[in-house]
Amino acid sequence: MTTLAGLYPPAQPSGFEALLIAVGRWLVSTGERRAAQEHTMVDHRAHEDRLRDGTALRHSGLWL
Repeated sequence: MTTLAGLYPPAQPSGFEALLIAVGRWLVSTGERRAAQEHTMVDHRAHEDRLRDGTALRHSGLWL
């Protein structure tokens, strides 16, 4: 199977298909850049979790 696939060069997309491929590649690269930057952003979830846990503890009646 690989010998038959290796005989012909891959078809080059043109027109609308090429546009869709270019847009898709741009979206993937943009998503990868944003994901790489995400770890540098401040994570507020830990603070929100502490606030939620403290509120739940006070409402439970166990908080002194």
